Amino acid sequence: GNEERKNIEFQCVADHLHPLRDVLMEPITRPGQYTHPGVVREVLSFFKGLTSVEGPRKTQIFQAIDICSVIGLLFDSSDVLVQEQAAGFLRNLTHGDNNRKQVIFQSLPGPLLPLLHSPSPRVVQSVAGLLQNLCTRSEARRAEVFKQLSLTDVVQLLKHDDPHVIAPAAGLLMNLCRTDHRRKLAILRAVPLNLLHGFYIEGHPPRACRE
Repeated sequence: GNEERKNIEFQCVADHLHPLRDVLMEPITRPGQYTHPGVVREVLSFFKGLTSVEGPRKTQIFQAIDICSVIGLLFDSSDVLVQEQAAGFLRNLTHGDNNRKQVIFQSLPGPLLPLLHSPSPRVVQSVAGLLQNLCTRSEARRAEVFKQLSLTDVVQLLKHDDPHVIAPAAGLLMNLCRTDHRRKLAILRAVPLNLLHGFYIEGHPPRACRE
């Protein structure tokens, strides 16, 4: 949306971020007793929209929220609509500042691979994008993500019906190819040549996320 409008909206809530943070913490601190999932979903969607662009707004929101609560919502499959918004919010937060990437990466309770099998294309798209973002600016993160992933599963995403899933999956593989020759060879062996050829013929070569 319009950035000027987002700035005006943010100025209205900047002094009230903690109550919004508490809404996202309730599902973790008070399971079964928390606010209606629709409210949680709307707060996540609001934050996702406000963090689509790098800048002070994103930094202030990241500092105000409890990141473990947001990650907990991503791993809670009881409401896929909440999962979709949590995944998109985290994808936005992992784009840009490297310290923010590292804090989120270290806060993950386990591998993200199972979420790439979500029935929701939006969850799959955002989680692939989140992983793509985590695989920039840190060889240690790239190596750990590579160790946790199944190349077969990621390559399968390149055949997904939704092009919005294909793009971050391709970017993830391209980012994993960086710096380590053995990792690059493993990926090249896993991706069928005809699939790569198809990308270029259709004018959509896989692009890495460059920051």
